[in-house]
Amino acid sequence: MQNCHVCAGKLNTFLPELKDVQTGDKFSLLVCENCGLGQTHTFPGNLAPYYADYHGKRHGFTTDYCAWRRIRWVEKNFRAGEKKKKILDIGCGDGSFLEAAKRRGWEAFGTEMNREKFRDSALKVYGGLDEVKENHAPASFDAVTMWHTLEHFKNPREVVGKAFEMLADDGFLLIAVPDYGGFQAQMFRQNWLHLDVPRHLFHFNFKSLETLLGQNGLKIKWHRHQEFEYDLLGWSQSALNAMFATPNVFFRSLSGQTNGIGAAEIALNKFFGMAFSALALPAVPFSALMKKGGTLVVCTTKS
Repeated sequence: MQNCHVCAGKLNTFLPELKDVQTGDKFSLLVCENCGLGQTHTFPGNLAPYYADYHGKRHGFTTDYCAWRRIRWVEKNFRAGEKKKKILDIGCGDGSFLEAAKRRGWEAFGTEMNREKFRDSALKVYGGLDEVKENHAPASFDAVTMWHTLEHFKNPREVVGKAFEMLADDGFLLIAVPDYGGFQAQMFRQNWLHLDVPRHLFHFNFKSLETLLGQNGLKIKWHRHQEFEYDLLGWSQSALNAMFATPNVFFRSLSGQTNGIGAAEIALNKFFGMAFSALALPAVPFSALMKKGGTLVVCTTKS
């Protein structure tokens, strides 16, 4: 029997049959009866096939806005001084956040599983945290960020622990994850866009994330409960998933990944997607105010 990765509590089957939208493979979702952490069951031995169509411009036309918002959060927490600004982005995706950080004068580094795409890039991207440790002294980064990446790792505790080692004593760690304790997850269940099994191996709520961070010597400084485009699309696309047989068509059309989808199906999903997004606009600030949004963002410091 498996136990919770965070608190070692008992896991119960909550959603017994979840289909991967890319491969059709089936998984289940287990939830801890103590801290509320969700765990995908079982972990695939090889995750690579599930990322075949994953990498790319997943933010679509909101990429620049998203990067701007995140670097603003970083700089609001940075104590300016004579020292050099040095940042590590774990799971840097397409590198848009790192580019924004560089433009703001940060010495920017990243890690990415699909690092080959950075071969001809000016960005310094490593294949993983062990490689970062080989090239940088401990406690050498003023800021470490994980934008919707922690849920992808098979061992989040280990990842947070390594991030702690790389973080300067007066530095901070910013983490964003889908909020499994939010209204969207509760309402849409298996149709929730941000459930995304098996790429999302863990599903955090505030209690489970706070517990995990505390176990690694980190204390939450502040938290917020939405990232606008994540939350808005979470409402509209999840509603569409409950309506139509083909999942995530609206999201894929916005990010330019429509291979294998007919023009009529795309048009229909775009029409309803735009309508549902308009209807969902009031739900984004309301759920954030209630601390039940679709995204959980925390800023942590060493205790």
